[in-house]
Amino acid sequence: QTLIETTEFRTSAMRKSAEGDFSTATDAADYLVRRGIPFRQAHEIVGRMAFVARQFGMDRTLVR
Repeated sequence: QTLIETTEFRTSAMRKSAEGDFSTATDAADYLVRRGIPFRQAHEIVGRMAFVARQFGMDRTLVR
């Protein structure tokens, strides 16, 4: 058996870890780009969203 075949992933721990930061910011920007917003603007919008979320202690997961 190979390493990949025997690897066990703790998906609940992975999910919890990902929800603790702005790792979904790229997904949010990509979503806006797919809706026709230029990437530069999408990046700025998402950056502002993250800033406001941090200032108000909001959930830092921007996309669910």
